[in-house]
Amino acid sequence: MDIDPLSAPTSRANDAKPSPAAVQQTQTTSIAPVESTRHPVSASTQAVTAKGANFLQISADCTRLRINYSKAVRTANDGIKIHCPDVETFRSLNKYLVDFKVQFHTYALEEERKLKAVIRGIPTDFPVDEIQVDLCGQGFPVHSVHRLCRRDGSPLWLVLDVLPRTEEAKNIFNNLNKVCGLSSIRVEAPHKKGGPVQCHRCQLYGHAAANCHADPRCLKCLVPHCTRECSRTRESGEKPSCVNCLQQHRPTIGMTENP
Repeated sequence: MDIDPLSAPTSRANDAKPSPAAVQQTQTTSIAPVESTRHPVSASTQAVTAKGANFLQISADCTRLRINYSKAVRTANDGIKIHCPDVETFRSLNKYLVDFKVQFHTYALEEERKLKAVIRGIPTDFPVDEIQVDLCGQGFPVHSVHRLCRRDGSPLWLVLDVLPRTEEAKNIFNNLNKVCGLSSIRVEAPHKKGGPVQCHRCQLYGHAAANCHADPRCLKCLVPHCTRECSRTRESGEKPSCVNCLQQHRPTIGMTENP
């Protein structure tokens, strides 16, 4: 991903009030090239990784805006990792980076992480809206329900439920016996995929698209756009191009070296 390394935020935001320390845990923010993260971030650590940012300008703006991070260290990817003492400081830094259009990715705070449950044995003709209404009627605070499909798009007898991470929501694994009157169902946690997670926005490894603010990179070609906007298809006969190694394959397969 190429951007002007001198493109830095300018001092235009209004001064903010000091942020009180509201949480005992340490949050982490990183300013660095958007590269892979080999190890997942622990629940007590957060990170933001930005590319092409002028850290001197960011540091000066943080001082002016009273975004009081505790320390900044260089990472193996020749970037800068900023540690924040509390969640409020972490949120303030995130907002600053978004407001000044700095490319970065981050990780969801523990309290923002959702609980996911897979229900097996749900016929494909059961509408997900009706499933959600039924689950909510049984006392489970379901945010959304999604039908799982095969690679070819054909639906499976599986639905994914997204809930808040609360004790009440966790009861779905032990207390759910039927859905829409159907009792032959089973509830389980989603299976974890092997290897590092890949972002579907920038196509790099170690973070998810939901928390990525980098420029989009196509999964099929080297043009900087979202994959869904790409005109390159199997019918067109054009070979895909990997944005990570520039070889003729998708970034999700055929990599000789994964992060």
